[in-house]
Amino acid sequence: MTENQSENKMSKYHLDFDRIMKNIFKTNVKLISYYGPVAMGILGMTYDYIPKSYKINMECERGIFIISITDKEGKTFYPTDSTKECYYHDISVEKDIIHLVQLTYNIINNK
Repeated sequence: MTENQSENKMSKYHLDFDRIMKNIFKTNVKLISYYGPVAMGILGMTYDYIPKSYKINMECERGIFIISITDKEGKTFYPTDSTKECYYHDISVEKDIIHLVQLTYNIINNK
């Protein structure tokens, strides 16, 4: 399946999240999988973060999304664990997506 074919099946939330990821991470991320949306707003996306061989996972349930990062040793951490800036992030609010993706970018690049 080509990237254009897969984009046609993505929801608005997938497309918005993907656009913001690419705006912030530039060419350092590659979308490797996604699922949903299914009942109750469940969806997810997984990216390779090329410079550090990390996986960035976005999972959403009932409109609230989280991001987790898995390093090459298999350890998982969450950007919201490293800051007091965290709050519930709503997948339908662009500033929430930008906030958490930017936070993720900053934390990954300071590790």
